[in-house]
Amino acid sequence: MLSYVVKLRILVSEYAFRLATRVPKPVRRRLKTLRAISHGFNLVKDDAYRVRHAFNMLKARQAQELEAMASFRERVPESRIHLVVDATVADFSQVSETVSSVLNQFSSAAKVTLFIKEAGTKERLFISFPELDSALFNIVHSVFGAARALGEATRFQLAKTEYILFLKAGDVLNRYAITAFEHSIESGKYPDALYSDVTTIVDDIPVVECRPEFCPDYLYEYNYLPSSICFKSDLVQGLILPDVECAEGVEAINHALAILLSSCPNVNIKHIPYTLLEHITRVTPERPVSQLARQSLKLIGAERGFKIREGVSKETLCVQWEMDGFQPLVSIIIPTRDQVDLLRQCIESILEKSSYQNIEILLVNNNSEEIETYDYFSLLADDSRIKIIDYPYEFNYSAINNFAVTKASGDFIALVNNDIEVISADWLETLISQCARPEVGCVGAKLYYPDDTCQHGGVVIGYGGVAGHAHKNFERSSKGYMCRLITTQNFTAVTAACLMIRKETFLKVGGLDEENLTVAFNDIDLCLKVHTLGLRNIWTPHAELYHHESVSRGSDRKGAARIRFMNEIKYMKKRWNTHEFKDPAYNENLTLSREDFALKTY
Repeated sequence: MLSYVVKLRILVSEYAFRLATRVPKPVRRRLKTLRAISHGFNLVKDDAYRVRHAFNMLKARQAQELEAMASFRERVPESRIHLVVDATVADFSQVSETVSSVLNQFSSAAKVTLFIKEAGTKERLFISFPELDSALFNIVHSVFGAARALGEATRFQLAKTEYILFLKAGDVLNRYAITAFEHSIESGKYPDALYSDVTTIVDDIPVVECRPEFCPDYLYEYNYLPSSICFKSDLVQGLILPDVECAEGVEAINHALAILLSSCPNVNIKHIPYTLLEHITRVTPERPVSQLARQSLKLIGAERGFKIREGVSKETLCVQWEMDGFQPLVSIIIPTRDQVDLLRQCIESILEKSSYQNIEILLVNNNSEEIETYDYFSLLADDSRIKIIDYPYEFNYSAINNFAVTKASGDFIALVNNDIEVISADWLETLISQCARPEVGCVGAKLYYPDDTCQHGGVVIGYGGVAGHAHKNFERSSKGYMCRLITTQNFTAVTAACLMIRKETFLKVGGLDEENLTVAFNDIDLCLKVHTLGLRNIWTPHAELYHHESVSRGSDRKGAARIRFMNEIKYMKKRWNTHEFKDPAYNENLTLSREDFALKTY
């Protein structure tokens, strides 16, 4: 009976959430001041029920799928996975949990190097686990450190097709973890590394880390791979970890190895969308950046041309790509129609707050009618950095920007809405330094609503059947899901409200689609076309701006605008299959009905 009550509350909560998002934001703020309405909404908006219910559904679904996977595999006498377990600072109960999960594997037992601190622990292990095969377990008395761990892990002369998985005492492997790793190794044709999702149980509340596909930019600024990652043995043996004064544990080693591996040419790192590891703790674990990671990033940065500085949290860093005096001309394209107060705010914030000066602003006038607008144009005409060009045709966002690009002199194009307001003085340097990288296509900024909640934290393909903004309405101070609101990372798409792209790339993909996507989703389509070239699209939180969203254009929910909007949705689904798209920057275990990185509840 209880399960039906939970499901009913979840269902009502989902509909309440969807209904609330349709209410205009000013109205929602007023409703919050009425206690009765606020209290009534909170009765159905029960996050604790949602989290537990979604987690239980995830476990049940994945257990069924993993069991089916295992049933089609033959048991082999010896696994190709070698486990290295750090038990030097753990109590016996934690060691017991990890060793039990290893012995309980559906697949054949892996080779294990177990690091322990006290000599007596070895005897206790054998007493507690009489079935433990001493030939498979290599017990090492040591303070766990990077060099020693790697040395012991490779002492068995592992074959090129064997892998190393670093664990810490207290990590509990899913019964089918080794089976899933083995299956992914074979189906992935022996990738250089592979990793899964993980769960941390904090005071009986599950916190699932649903990781994206491999993203080096994200990895550089935040350790999103502290555990449950297997490295190919021959590559690990070829990597040299930097020397650090202190011995650092499993999370630091995994992070450093992944950073070093990411710099290898044509590296192949595979993601397994199953929670194969669980860790139980009483407090929410913090993940400060290790010295191993810092030193590894300095080595990679010296080769690739970036430096690191402190991030906004002790868990994160900020990677600054060096420009070395590179000062390209940036053509900032701003379509506008009246709304002179918004336009003035936009132009003045760019001219007065931006530290980068080598710019031209192409102000595209699309049938403005108000006298105040033309008076303001007259004032701007005296500024040599500003060119006012007319587009005297029906509003077509794609066509307007394509037209302006043909008039642009810069090698870098910045598409900017007329309702944007600059916050970060170095926003242009930040975007340029990312966009100048040869492997990068489009670069997007972090945008806020005027009330300092997040409007754009990257675009997830699949939200609402097409696409939507990640972390929408999160507080400006929020770190976001897995620190994703405060770290640079790959996204399949970013919004053209503030987007930079090389002019050469823009022209190569044919610009914006002015035939099928005249108003909406043309930026998503552009990013997907760039993505098909093999280029990475980047979102960075280090360029911050306000976005007074769509004030000048109006709503897509009435009359002819609604018909046009629905046709654009149909086109995106037909062209890109967005309703079934598996976004590599997201995770298939996360919901597409909300923009908050919650687990699926269906």
